[in-house]
Amino acid sequence: MCEFSYAGANGPEAWGKICNKKYPLCATGTKQSPVNIKTLRTAKGPGKTTLGWKIPGDAWNKYVLGGKGDYLEDYSGHTFEVSHVDATFPFGGVIYKLKQFHTHTVSEHTVDGEHYDMEMQFVHTTDDYTAFNKVLVVAVFFKVGAGQRSEERRVGKEC
Repeated sequence: MCEFSYAGANGPEAWGKICNKKYPLCATGTKQSPVNIKTLRTAKGPGKTTLGWKIPGDAWNKYVLGGKGDYLEDYSGHTFEVSHVDATFPFGGVIYKLKQFHTHTVSEHTVDGEHYDMEMQFVHTTDDYTAFNKVLVVAVFFKVGAGQRSEERRVGKEC
């Protein structure tokens, strides 16, 4: 198995060389993870667009409460599979279906060169033939704070 990491000998600087140079684009590419978001280069708009998931009304009773033996997710050790919930995310005129989410501690991506304590990535796909990208990933950053609830501390430690 080919091992990689986000720091050290198998960190991003080495990705194009590890695994018998199986991924050479990682050495020269500019559009792969990890990404450093530079806030001075981000566009600031009027904030009229709202992003969010459309979740079926019965999802709470069906999955969160565990109705009929169904569960919210299937955990693989890294990824929570949730495609059975049928949550969708409309973006750019395309409907994407939530397939899974996973976490990185510390964050995979940075903002102005700084990592966050945790990053949760929600991975969506679409079959829409008009979509430029068939995969949409929404990342959310988390910072541990003194006022957090015990559930949040537990999730951060388990991920």
